[in-house]
Amino acid sequence: MQYAFGMWPFLADFGSFGTFRSQRDRFAGRAGRRKAGGFPSGLPMYRLQMQWVNGSTQTSYIASLAAWGDAAKDHYFNTEGHPFQVGDAPWVIRSHSFKFLEQKRYHSCTDYRSDFAISTEVTRLGRTSLDTEQNFYHEMGTGDDKSRKLLCQLASSIIIFSPDTGKPVSHGLNVHAEKCSPISQEVDRWLGDEQPPADAFEYTCQPRFSDLDGHRHVNNAILMSYLQDARHAAACSVSNASFAGLDDVDSIYVEFLSMVGLDDALTIYVWSAPPSQNAGSKMFLKMLRAQDSMTIVRARFNLAESSGPKRSLTLKPMTAGALGMQQRESPSSPSSPRPCRLELALQELVERRRDKGLLRKLTVNQGIDFCSNDYLGFSKSKELTEQIEAEVARLSQDGCSVIGSTGSRLLSGNSAYSESLEGELARFHGAEAALIFNSGFDLNMGLFASVPQPGDVVFYDELIHQSVREGLKLSRGSSRQFRHNDVEALREAIAQCLAEHRQKAPNIIVAVESVYSMDGHLAPLRDFCEVVNSCGGSLIVDEAHGTGVYGAEGRGLVSELGLESEVFCRIHTFGKALGTHGAAVVGPAVLREYLINYAWSLVYSTSLPLHSLAAIRCAYAFLSKEAEARQEILRKLIKTFQSRLARLPAEMVLDSPSPIQGIIVPGNVECVQVATILRQRFDVLPIRSPTVPAGKERLRIVLHAHNTEEEVNALMDAVEAAIHTIKEVKPQGADGASLPRVARL
Repeated sequence: MQYAFGMWPFLADFGSFGTFRSQRDRFAGRAGRRKAGGFPSGLPMYRLQMQWVNGSTQTSYIASLAAWGDAAKDHYFNTEGHPFQVGDAPWVIRSHSFKFLEQKRYHSCTDYRSDFAISTEVTRLGRTSLDTEQNFYHEMGTGDDKSRKLLCQLASSIIIFSPDTGKPVSHGLNVHAEKCSPISQEVDRWLGDEQPPADAFEYTCQPRFSDLDGHRHVNNAILMSYLQDARHAAACSVSNASFAGLDDVDSIYVEFLSMVGLDDALTIYVWSAPPSQNAGSKMFLKMLRAQDSMTIVRARFNLAESSGPKRSLTLKPMTAGALGMQQRESPSSPSSPRPCRLELALQELVERRRDKGLLRKLTVNQGIDFCSNDYLGFSKSKELTEQIEAEVARLSQDGCSVIGSTGSRLLSGNSAYSESLEGELARFHGAEAALIFNSGFDLNMGLFASVPQPGDVVFYDELIHQSVREGLKLSRGSSRQFRHNDVEALREAIAQCLAEHRQKAPNIIVAVESVYSMDGHLAPLRDFCEVVNSCGGSLIVDEAHGTGVYGAEGRGLVSELGLESEVFCRIHTFGKALGTHGAAVVGPAVLREYLINYAWSLVYSTSLPLHSLAAIRCAYAFLSKEAEARQEILRKLIKTFQSRLARLPAEMVLDSPSPIQGIIVPGNVECVQVATILRQRFDVLPIRSPTVPAGKERLRIVLHAHNTEEEVNALMDAVEAAIHTIKEVKPQGADGASLPRVARL
């Protein structure tokens, strides 16, 4: 049964007309016998007789399809004789994708009272989820002469829940994955921009008591009717004439993200995209709960190029057996080939992450910046941009190719300009030599994969960047991690290692970051140098988040502490405080020579073009001039931010002296909720477990020289309000237990 599924009011009314009926055709195998009435026994069919009132308007038609589709799924999941038995396990709709193959106003293509048949098939299985496809048919004629007109196809994504815990649970159907039907409907999940534009049409509504189901939640079919109401209100709005005439729907994709109760005031934003050359317009809708700005539903309506009837698919009288692919297809949407086993395996992994609420998505940041690594605001600097453009123009006038390097450094990608720049970087950072890589990730991969020799041991901080870990996986040496910033833990680990290798002491390499990107902690570099020097080891410091922010002229934390001579090498990246791209390792000359020969991420990568090198050179010149003033701005903003942090409960505060700050919001769901509210105005990202330990989920807030004290205070006002909101709103299940977010539909 569907969790929080309530029968539509017009379905309940059918009892008074005496016309609503359903029939369960038992599943008899893919090559099953012919059933009475000429219908295929290969698929369980769900039948009903619909009234004109349920298709008199587009809104009632779409809502009817959603409700009937859910009823047909429930019928299918409880039909014996096929492998996909869900039984009484609660299930919720995560998304619907409708494709309409007939006129949208149903009453114009059927009689007052019409026979309706729905087929259901499972097309994909995840661990706790599954996908279904359904065909909606208008049945015409009687006996062996009965034919069907395919009106609509519906692809749905479903999550299965435990009836005991109310949490997603493994359905155990994966053993039948090969028995899934081929996917015949491509689902486009694009929902436009996360935030509606400023000129979006705004529609408000309030659920009625009659809209509630047995769990006192609003059913997803009724939520779709709310979307339709908002869409038609936009079309009728005098101030939004651009929506007029866009009422013929080709297809719909809708995602259900949270539940709605009787007391929830709803705001729906509607906006459109212009038609392309061979397609109609797209209309986007976003439903929010007014109390906390929580997103309830997101949807996209693909609108017809022109109104009027579309060519429909009429099925001839069918023989025994399952519906063939040609019978199920829309003439405008050819079927896709059956996915290969690799694609299915990848899809299962993606869905597993989605089921856990951990699926990452690309977003476009549009609010006030509190998430980027542009600590000094260089990427936004018009002055620096002009200097880079002037340098690139000079190189072009000299006949240099500035847009492509044409090869790796060992082939055609080297230049006098790049070697001169590396000399400048070495002198700036007080090292013998420097070597430029395409990115900090490439650098750490190449460095830690190639430098440790057989028998060497690398000790790394448990919060070290993933690029270091990936490099160590390829290394010929061994590696051990130690507790974050724990000097004594490192000392003990090294002592134990040396005791294990009394006959021949290994090379000891210690890898740390100067500033940690998730917590903002500074490494105790002086203490680490003392430990490493005492055992004759080598210290490698990743200054990715320290470059520009610390040290005279932005040379980094190692330079600020005067430890250049005690550190084997340092990694300085250019994509954060410097606002450009790339990275360099600075250290002894022999390291540079070694990496040119053995760091495969350098040897086999096309090098940075002159345009990028010019940007790096100009950024360093700009840094020498601007670092001190911008660092002072950062220190003042950090002080302002921390004074506001003091107003929050102590257990929510992360202690950080750097521009990287954090606010603990325990629980992935709660953390995302707060971030979603904040992102209406501010770019703030939630950091969820397992990226950070469970219970330590946080808002990662980054301060920049381009931020103002007014912006910082406004952000903290919003944080306090958002935290208060999620504490006040705690949705409950029918038994009073808290429900996971995905279950609250």
